[in-house]
Amino acid sequence: MLEGQPNFRDLGGHPTRNGSSVVVGQVFRSGDLSALTGPDLTRLEELRICTVVDLRSEVEADARPDRLPEGAAYVPLRMLPGGSSSTLEAMFRTGDFSAFPTWETIYRAAIRDHADTYSALIRLVADPAARPLVFHCTTGKDRTGIGTALLLTVLGVAWADIEDDFLRSNDYLRPHKTAMVERMALEMEGSGLTMQEGTRQLLERMLLVEASYLNAARDEMIALEGSVAAYLSRSLGIEDDLAGDLRDQLLR
Repeated sequence: MLEGQPNFRDLGGHPTRNGSSVVVGQVFRSGDLSALTGPDLTRLEELRICTVVDLRSEVEADARPDRLPEGAAYVPLRMLPGGSSSTLEAMFRTGDFSAFPTWETIYRAAIRDHADTYSALIRLVADPAARPLVFHCTTGKDRTGIGTALLLTVLGVAWADIEDDFLRSNDYLRPHKTAMVERMALEMEGSGLTMQEGTRQLLERMLLVEASYLNAARDEMIALEGSVAAYLSRSLGIEDDLAGDLRDQLLR
């Protein structure tokens, strides 16, 4: 849909267990918006995007500032599992990804460390004045993927359908992964760093997802609270009234 961001898509159209479906044109998920073209911005304005939620760390956002459609509010909800002193933060600063942890470990950490962030995201989505809204991280597959899974769970979408949506990132990103890694290499050169060939190969693999990543997040929710529903209500504070409001607004 966008020239400068291949992983931008509408959350509308997903069926729910009760036979309704998520409305189209209200909530979008994406990778970062730093490389949007003029026509891309026009498209976002045509979609009436009024809020852009950025889930990236400050380091990521400073390196690639979003381009915003006219009149859109920018809402940073900074997150990087492990915090500012994490291994991931150091990797973004140095360009050395050789000690990258497993994605399952990262997803579990996101569930533990960023319940408040995901709660804030869902509450923002529940505000009609903030929509249409797009939320994103860097590639739109991990932090954004978890946020999408949580939101669609609140709306009553079956986990199998949530997992299918999660894996669709591969379809959008795979054709662009070499170009995306090359862009990272150029950015590293601008910071006086050199990307090694082994790092290129690692990053190309990192740009795709597997079902086990999202299921690790689900397992962590269950480990923490006993069930996904309990995680949503207790860790995120998404009680029945708020969940009902979301379903009233976003299901047809």
